[in-house]
Amino acid sequence: WIKEMMPEVDIDKFRHGLIGFKDSVKGKVAELEMDPKLKEAGWEKYTEFKIWFDKRLDAAIRKVEEEEEMKEQKDEVNILNTLQEEFERMKKNLPDTSNIKIPEVPVVTAFSLTGAN
Repeated sequence: WIKEMMPEVDIDKFRHGLIGFKDSVKGKVAELEMDPKLKEAGWEKYTEFKIWFDKRLDAAIRKVEEEEEMKEQKDEVNILNTLQEEFERMKKNLPDTSNIKIPEVPVVTAFSLTGAN
C-alpha cells in the first residue's frame, strides 16, 4: 500500500536536478533580492533565537558552576570526616594512661622578686 501512495520517482533524475539547481544558484546568493519585510522578520527571529540561546547558555554555565561548587564542598566535608575518623581511631589505639602517675616537679624560676640594686 505504501508503493501505491508514493509516486514513482527517478532518483537519478531528481539528483541531477538538485545538482543543477545548486550549480545555477552557486555564487549568486548575494544577487538574490529578498522582500525587506521577510528579511526583517528573519533578523528578528534570529535576534530572538540568539537571546533565547544566550539565556540558556548562561543558565547551563551557572548550573555547572553550582554543581562544581557543591562537589567541592562535599569533598571538603568528606576530607574532614575522614580526618575525624582517623583521629578517633588513633585515640582508641593510644595506651590507657589513667594508671600512670607522673611525679610532681617543683617549679623553679630564674627571676628574683627582690630589687636587683
